[in-house]
Amino acid sequence: MIQCKNCGGNVKFDIKSQKMFCSFCNTYYDPYEFEEDEADAEEHVVNDPNAFLIDDTVNQGSYMTTIYTCPECAGEIISDENEAATFCSFCGASTVLASRICKSKRPSSIIPFKITKDECKELYRKRMKKAIYAPSEYKDEKYLDSFRGIYMPYWVYDSSQHNFVNLTGKKTYRRGDYKYEETYDIGFSLDADYKGISYDASSSFADSISSAIAPYDHSKAVKFTPAFFSGFYADTTDVEADVYAADVENIVNTSTTNEINKQPEVKSISIKYPATGKSAVFNTNVRCKEESMYPVWFVSHRFGDRVTYATVNGYTGKIAADIPIDPKKYILGSLLVAIPIFILLSFLPLLIPRVALYIATIVSVFGFVTVLVESRNVKKKDNNVDDKGMKDKVVNNDDDNPKNYNLYAIILYVVSIAIGVIVVVTKPVFDAYYYGAVILELIASILCFLVVIYNYNLLSTRKLPQFKRTGGDDRA
Repeated sequence: MIQCKNCGGNVKFDIKSQKMFCSFCNTYYDPYEFEEDEADAEEHVVNDPNAFLIDDTVNQGSYMTTIYTCPECAGEIISDENEAATFCSFCGASTVLASRICKSKRPSSIIPFKITKDECKELYRKRMKKAIYAPSEYKDEKYLDSFRGIYMPYWVYDSSQHNFVNLTGKKTYRRGDYKYEETYDIGFSLDADYKGISYDASSSFADSISSAIAPYDHSKAVKFTPAFFSGFYADTTDVEADVYAADVENIVNTSTTNEINKQPEVKSISIKYPATGKSAVFNTNVRCKEESMYPVWFVSHRFGDRVTYATVNGYTGKIAADIPIDPKKYILGSLLVAIPIFILLSFLPLLIPRVALYIATIVSVFGFVTVLVESRNVKKKDNNVDDKGMKDKVVNNDDDNPKNYNLYAIILYVVSIAIGVIVVVTKPVFDAYYYGAVILELIASILCFLVVIYNYNLLSTRKLPQFKRTGGDDRA
């Protein structure tokens, strides 16, 4: 921990003053006044010559492990393998594991927290006022008190585009009975520089979350020192910088293309880009400038056998939250809307049996498509298909119970729709056939509607984090 130079108390970073603060003697310090080794927990390498080292093969030898001890109480600090700052479980002291920062690529800069915990909680309250169907526990003050400040690692990229660009354009218009087509040769000198494009560098931080609370203004970053970590958690980098290089390149090329299209000279012209791609035309160069640490307020909540997250940009206050639906609240709200509509329609003479069946079939088809789409999206999300940082770190699991529910819903929908179509085609004389098909389709829609809510909750929640370990005995 970082000790106060006056009283020896635990000094932590104070967001309001942007300085280090000792709550014991009310003393403020500049973060750069402290040496880096003052922030470090003590690291010990334990060597047991009587142990077995188990990796891909079993060898007789010594077992070596690294243990961090709290400099305040000498208690053993338990932390995730990617944590760079944490708290002692015994005395609560804020501790920086500086050796992990040295072993990984050291951050060059950091954006300190600007949003306080109280401000974070107020932002979350405002967000939840709009979530009328959210479970009640998500609005509980105990839940809000669980927000934790975490510094997440980010790769910061710069890009340049310096080239003389030659393009062709086409303009088509009609005058009277004639259609005119004009071709243009477009040439211009391109000088563009992009700075501070960032992507999270931790596999535990989902891309969907980091993009939801983006952007961070890298111009607000200051020189890194571990003292900023005091009072917060921090993660280290475990995603390589080249993972997001193509995404940065795409962002830069798209931005430049949009700027070109805004120019008055080419607004009405359709520009054609060569098959070599925009990067070759613009001479796009992307480089990873540095690693930086960005502030995030973070809270998690157990939802069944899954977990939800709420995150707040620690500098701008932009919030993103996984908010599932309470089925009871949603059904009650739907009934309050549906019952008056049903009563109103019951007095209309236009709702003949055939029309009622048409409406029920349309609703069923819509529900059928919804279940199909949601089923696909749930599988993509749980297998991290669109998350580059997580994709290579988390083992995919195709054995998901939700797909069984979706399969049953799809079969039920297909059967009810098929019966409805048969009734429409055969045109029976008795109205009972129409009403029977309508009732069957409505029952299928109600049951599948519950599956849709279930799928929505799967999409708004995530799998529980899995511990990644290698070696060991599978029989244990």
